[in-house]
Amino acid sequence: MNLFALISLTVSILCALLAIFTFLQAKSQIHRIWGIFNSNVAFWSFGLYLVGMAQSPSQALFYWKFTFVFNTFISVFLYHVVHSFCQLQGKRFLIFAYLQGVFFVFVVLFYRSFLREPQLIFDTIYYVKASPLFSLWLLIFSFITGFAFYKIWQFIKISHGNKKIETLYLFWSMLVGFAGGYNIAFPLYNIIIYPVWHFSICVYTAIFTFAVLRHNFLDIR
Repeated sequence: MNLFALISLTVSILCALLAIFTFLQAKSQIHRIWGIFNSNVAFWSFGLYLVGMAQSPSQALFYWKFTFVFNTFISVFLYHVVHSFCQLQGKRFLIFAYLQGVFFVFVVLFYRSFLREPQLIFDTIYYVKASPLFSLWLLIFSFITGFAFYKIWQFIKISHGNKKIETLYLFWSMLVGFAGGYNIAFPLYNIIIYPVWHFSICVYTAIFTFAVLRHNFLDIR
């Protein structure tokens, strides 16, 4: 097992455990959405583990498609978490996020040119290459993600007391996780950086766990 696969499996296990814990403690909509978000990240990272273990380009391509199905909804569920947590008014952007997610899932599964044929990097990982359509996917993914962080940052400015502390935990833990997760995209554009920085998602799980233990984050005990 190479380092990429090991890191991916570790992230998957931790996010799966966090999802199970959240579902067991679920008392409201925000808890269920948070659990779905963590489950989705766990499946995404497990897909990366399978990519790291792939023995042929065709096998790797199949696993990459599996990975990007769940990757597509990471930004969607992030925004849904923010929408519920910050009690945002209006659902137009939320509906847009889900509709584009469904659209791109079909693109990932059935449009062959979404991802280009995998090439071996670091003599161990079959990595796909970006296409113009993939770049559009990444642009929309980044837009939804950025908008979610913008809404969290706005909410920080108007919140007070324990709610502000919770919002700060949400903002920084997510920022650390997403910053590392974006590292996965670099080799798709021939920026050959060994893709293990998604290990920062483990930091996100640690921050979230600390927030629950120390501050009963989201009223989870």
